[in-house]
Amino acid sequence: YNRGIRIKKDDGLEEFIRNLLCNNIKSRFQYAFSKDERLKYTAIKLLQSSQPLKVSYFQELFFISKNTMLKELDELEEYLKKSGLKLVRKQKYGIYIEGSENQRRKLAKELVFDTLSCEDILNYTSTKMDSNRYSNFQFDILFSDIDIDFIDSLIKMAESELSRKFSDEAYGGLLTHIAIMIKRIQLKKDVYTLGFVNEDLKDT
Repeated sequence: YNRGIRIKKDDGLEEFIRNLLCNNIKSRFQYAFSKDERLKYTAIKLLQSSQPLKVSYFQELFFISKNTMLKELDELEEYLKKSGLKLVRKQKYGIYIEGSENQRRKLAKELVFDTLSCEDILNYTSTKMDSNRYSNFQFDILFSDIDIDFIDSLIKMAESELSRKFSDEAYGGLLTHIAIMIKRIQLKKDVYTLGFVNEDLKDT
């Protein structure tokens, strides 16, 4: 009484605290996805995945029931149709997205800019962390296994060669486009054109 509380040290305490700190951002118990966030996260995760993913993977990530996940996959299927893409569901195999490479990249770009601001992207390039937990989930998908500092140096080199300074919007667009293309190449997909990048370089 009136003396406070303390944690008794044991052999597993330090490991528990270390794991808690390391996994805090990613823990589903620390962040509750909204329905819209679940749909968009599922879409970009499938777009960037090299293989089909099980429905149970998303159930556990979002901490929702199987019935809820299946209903949201129906909505995702309709959402993907608007972009000319198809959601394929195979029992005991998993779910994946079918469609042309350009359509996949275009939707991935739209999803990123629909959920991440240029400020978010600029902040992440310097700190490798974002204050918004949902943004961190997105960054984990977009930039995992990619050297962001190298991409940043390439963009700065381009600015120097062109003797011009890109706007924050153009910088964020270039960084995202390059990251998405690198991801597609890592998945052994052909990347045909950089033409769509021109949209982000206009008026800079």
